[in-house]
Amino acid sequence: KADKDPESVTHLRCERISQRSDQVNDASATSGHFTQQVTFPMPFILEQSHSEIYASAGGLAVVGPIINRHSGLKKRLKSVPLRHGIAHIDLVRTYLGLLCQGKNDFEAVEGIRDDLFFRQALGIARVPSSARLRQRFDEQAVALIEAVDDCLVPLLSNLKAPVTALPSGHVALHADVFCLDNGKTRKEGVARTYHGYDGYAPIGAYLGEEGWCVGLELRPGEQHSQKDFAFFLDRVLPRAKALAGQRRLLVSLDGAHDAAANREQLQGEDVDYLIKWNPRGEDPQAWCERAERENGFVAEPGFFEHKAYHLDAVFFLQGGAPFVDRSGL
Repeated sequence: KADKDPESVTHLRCERISQRSDQVNDASATSGHFTQQVTFPMPFILEQSHSEIYASAGGLAVVGPIINRHSGLKKRLKSVPLRHGIAHIDLVRTYLGLLCQGKNDFEAVEGIRDDLFFRQALGIARVPSSARLRQRFDEQAVALIEAVDDCLVPLLSNLKAPVTALPSGHVALHADVFCLDNGKTRKEGVARTYHGYDGYAPIGAYLGEEGWCVGLELRPGEQHSQKDFAFFLDRVLPRAKALAGQRRLLVSLDGAHDAAANREQLQGEDVDYLIKWNPRGEDPQAWCERAERENGFVAEPGFFEHKAYHLDAVFFLQGGAPFVDRSGL
């Protein structure tokens, strides 16, 4: 039930309300066994139903408060210039709602423009058309991406999201490229990936044992993992440090990022790191023999399988001279 008080609490149990988008305030929506007066904004109370209910969009009642109360996104988007039209926050809320339902194409917005629950749950005043959504994102992509990025750390901090450390005390930060199959499409940026199919090659960064995504970039399928990786680290490391607090970061990268530039950058950021060795044209046997001569550690194949170890030291080979870095691990 609900009344006309905008601060009233609405109990929604078994029913899902859909209504035309032009019927917003003080509209009567009939669904199931009751009639409800629609008010804006509408807070929700989640209650356990006495029978099983399957609602594909029910989780939006939780997504809305997370975005609107804890992210600071609305305030941040006010700094992005807008001469007229639908507010930036309404466009971002709309697209986030689509992503939460597994939809990423702009045309999908046409299917929810008449969905009153979608608007109420996310606090959207005006739902844009697919053309408007595409145009605004094309015109102000850089500014909108920066605004969303700036709200990531406040969101996780305000929600007191746990960031679990490794047994060594480090907070893990893993960055890697993965491939998305977009074969038989003509989308911009689709190209042959290293997996052998046409698509994209995004890069993501994930923090802690929980795997919080603190960075994600969509990149052309043909782009090498190392290209522009330094700029990606510049964006991600400050967020990871802020969320890790006083604990040290341990950055782990695969062999595609085995480059001197990455090691220099990570050392300059005062973080520990593990980078998988990329032998390229070198002889692995020669390196093993050198490690043995210089008291390095050589593990037989399968030595670490299904086992956990505490690292007391990390051995590096740089500039031909090995040394042991005991400051971090």
